[in-house]
Amino acid sequence: MYSLIALYLLVNLSLLKTSYLDKRPSMFLPYASECMCETGVDPKKAYDYIYHLKFSNDPCFKCFVKCTLVKIGFYTSDGKVSELVSQLNAQELTQDDFNKCNNTNPDLCERLYKVSKCVVGLLRAL
Repeated sequence: MYSLIALYLLVNLSLLKTSYLDKRPSMFLPYASECMCETGVDPKKAYDYIYHLKFSNDPCFKCFVKCTLVKIGFYTSDGKVSELVSQLNAQELTQDDFNKCNNTNPDLCERLYKVSKCVVGLLRAL
């Protein structure tokens, strides 16, 4: 009996500790349609990104990534990091990890695409 209770608690505790990668689709989906219309991205590429973390080298896709990251609140419209990213950083990444992903590309779509791809790579490695 005690082993069943212990197993139950263990399963529930592991479910409570959800990572950013687990929560991602529910964060991105509310803005998917709006950002697809705004950027003209192929919907398959957009949904592959949201559900399967697939990155396309398509310019419209890169702007879709930027659009979603801004709408979610990770970045401001001019590409500045928001407090929300700092909270994510504190939960799963170190500041050094996050600094590795920053870049200064003047093309905001390209910059946030590269940051997103880097962060996902780091989170997958955890």
